[in-house]
Amino acid sequence: MTIDQENSRHRGDRVDDLLAAFRSDGPDPVLERTAGDEAQGAFEEPAAALSVVLWALRDGGWHIGIGAGAGRLSPDRSPRAGTGPAFIRAREAVEASKKAPISIAVRSEEREERAGLLEGLLRLYGVLSQRRTARQWEIIDAYAKSHSASEAASVLGISDPAVSQSLRSSAWREESATHPLAVELLGEISR
Repeated sequence: MTIDQENSRHRGDRVDDLLAAFRSDGPDPVLERTAGDEAQGAFEEPAAALSVVLWALRDGGWHIGIGAGAGRLSPDRSPRAGTGPAFIRAREAVEASKKAPISIAVRSEEREERAGLLEGLLRLYGVLSQRRTARQWEIIDAYAKSHSASEAASVLGISDPAVSQSLRSSAWREESATHPLAVELLGEISR
């Protein structure tokens, strides 16, 4: 995956925020700065890749390119020094994303049709993310931590119906119900 910040000259460099959000406690970096306002990651688990995509779509201001295919990391496991078709496809995807209204693209070495389906699904997530208000995100976050509308309402000091209404209008339950499909598609194009 290659993620390039949009308009960094005017908005300031935010790559450190992205890297901090996904700092790994393990031996392998999840994401690394590659050049300037860009980061690259290689993921063994599709769910980890989806987490980064969802964060970047919510945060806004990122071009996101997902490449799938064979790839090799350097001996120090650095994504920055990775080679192979997966890294080439990620570069192609991030460049393609710069021309799309929702700035995400997916390219696959062998499963382009599945990659297209995933790209459409991820762009839908982008549309939904952009339409949500800060208050809706606050409610979604509280709900996601508790998995209960009543607990989220209690934490936020609002009524249960207010939480339910916000989740309905933000389409969060509908979106999150499709996250396993996105993970499945990411896995399929990576095999």
